Amino acid sequence: MGCGFSHDTWSESFCVTSQTFVRGSTRSFRLLSGEFIPAQPFGVRDIMPNHASTIMKQAFLSRWICVLILALSAGLGTLNAGGEIYVETVIDPSGQLHITTKHKHEILPQKEPQQVSFADAQIAPDGRAVGWLAMYPNCCANYPVALKLVVLLNGEQRTYKGTGLPISEWRFWAQGKQVAFKQETEHGGNAVHYELRDVDTGALADKYDPDANPTVTKPPRWVVTLDSAG
Repeated sequence: MGCGFSHDTWSESFCVTSQTFVRGSTRSFRLLSGEFIPAQPFGVRDIMPNHASTIMKQAFLSRWICVLILALSAGLGTLNAGGEIYVETVIDPSGQLHITTKHKHEILPQKEPQQVSFADAQIAPDGRAVGWLAMYPNCCANYPVALKLVVLLNGEQRTYKGTGLPISEWRFWAQGKQVAFKQETEHGGNAVHYELRDVDTGALADKYDPDANPTVTKPPRWVVTLDSAG
């Protein structure tokens, strides 16, 4: 719809923004469509009631459509600010990990120096985080061992090594807010060590060393759950 409105009895026309105002004893209309109906000593609706009413209704509807679009855009921006949601993990025959997000975006984590493959990839129950074991060459056998646990959250990776021994078990805990893992010697299950880490900060939430605490007969619940999963 173009700017301006003409009539043989009107002396002016303008393209302006939307508002209605009073000038002396006459009345003028500024429409959302960009049209200006100038001041007259009688009501505009008396001249062209149907035309003016239709334009104003369309302008009003256009304004609320714009408001709705902006509100939806703001809502989507808030959701995106919460980070990726991970839905699938696959380790291909070459040992490369493939992570798929809710929006079909594929992520291929890079191997760390000397790392040979990925193993035991898991997704948190809430989908906000995904973790895996980084496998390294084993000096005493022809198969690799897991020496690091890596957790990806909002595009940021955190690596956990604990005592440096191989990681034999791990899992998400507290609905994905924490991650627990177990370490022990490759054979014999000696020097067993457990850690519970906060996913958001990486901080140590708890730890348990059975050999160092022989008087503790009842391990924490997260330790019992981790052992039962293995």
